[in-house]
Amino acid sequence: MFVTINETIVDGTDLGISVIDRGFLLGDGVFETLRVYSGKPFRLDDHLRRLSEASVRTGIPLTDKVESVVLGEVERATGTGLRDALVRITLTRGTGFGLGANPGRATLVTMVDVLPVLNPDWYSRGIRVVTASGRRNEFAPSAGLKTTAYLDAILAFRAGRDNGADDAIFLDTRDHLSEATASNLFVVADGTLYTPPLECGALPGITRALVIELAKGAGIRVVANQTLEASVLRSATELFLTSSIREIVPVVSCDDFPIGSGAPGPVASQMVSAYAEVTRFSS
Repeated sequence: MFVTINETIVDGTDLGISVIDRGFLLGDGVFETLRVYSGKPFRLDDHLRRLSEASVRTGIPLTDKVESVVLGEVERATGTGLRDALVRITLTRGTGFGLGANPGRATLVTMVDVLPVLNPDWYSRGIRVVTASGRRNEFAPSAGLKTTAYLDAILAFRAGRDNGADDAIFLDTRDHLSEATASNLFVVADGTLYTPPLECGALPGITRALVIELAKGAGIRVVANQTLEASVLRSATELFLTSSIREIVPVVSCDDFPIGSGAPGPVASQMVSAYAEVTRFSS
């Protein structure tokens, strides 16, 4: 693992963050994760743009050196022969107790590590999901932010696993489809590719945006501004999830009800191929 804390390179086996860092105490922070393909970080500009927007919304200052820090860590990692990797950029408000504390200096941690093993069955056979019992609050001040406060997602994911599923899907407070625990979602119905609008509390995913672009380029009708009732899944021919790390993962059942034929569908397969081409030519 290759780590930088506030622009200082540290030993990945001897890390230290203050016990009163607000990211640790209160989940008062935001983060980004992205992949490195063949030694090059994928869509880094998009991730840093989203991180900058989160910095503004939360009032957590972000150094203008973040890009050079990330690129430096990636270069350090790839210099050891690591070609495909995961990058995590975490920004917290810094150290201090209490809700109103304003430390003044934020904490920026950049990590580059080996890409976790991704189950090949997810892509060849698809995954199963359940509907989460909790809701994604589209009216929350943090809606659409990738915050370090991930307990809702963790509990929903664990509950899904306890019920034999691989992930869980959140509805918003008005019972519209929102997103999965750490992924955006896409639904194919009546020959159209739908994805929940950001107004439903979904993260403005980097992969989500790219899949929309790729689908339109392939002549697929895309609707991204229409709320979706959960019942649409009963008539959907396909469902798939998107994220920077897992890329595109087909879903074959929701709440034990098969999606389409119960196998990965042609639109998901087409998007997987198109996405692979983009990553190949970007590296």
